Amino acid sequence: MIQQMDMFDSSPHSRHIVRVNSRLAYHSERDAGHLGDRARACLAVIRAAVAPVTDRDVAVALGFSDMNSVRPRITELIEAGVVSEHSTVRCPVTGKMVRTLAAHGRLT
Repeated sequence: MIQQMDMFDSSPHSRHIVRVNSRLAYHSERDAGHLGDRARACLAVIRAAVAPVTDRDVAVALGFSDMNSVRPRITELIEAGVVSEHSTVRCPVTGKMVRTLAAHGRLT
């Protein structure tokens, strides 16, 4: 089966005809087994948590002060389907509402 879709969901300028099997193969390469070291470290923190955690919780647990050290990796985890946004809470540092994260199987 051939279907018109964005080439691997990347850019609106890259519309191509992509076979469904090719798309599935591409996405299977992005699962947790093919993540980089930092993404795996973020995943380990999220999985070890007893409650959903914020991006800041993950960054602090890994020794980072800059949220941009973990946010791109967390996005990879969400896109890979191993982590989900769970809820929102008020950040005690910024006072803003932020997402919480939970690894699949821990969304309670």
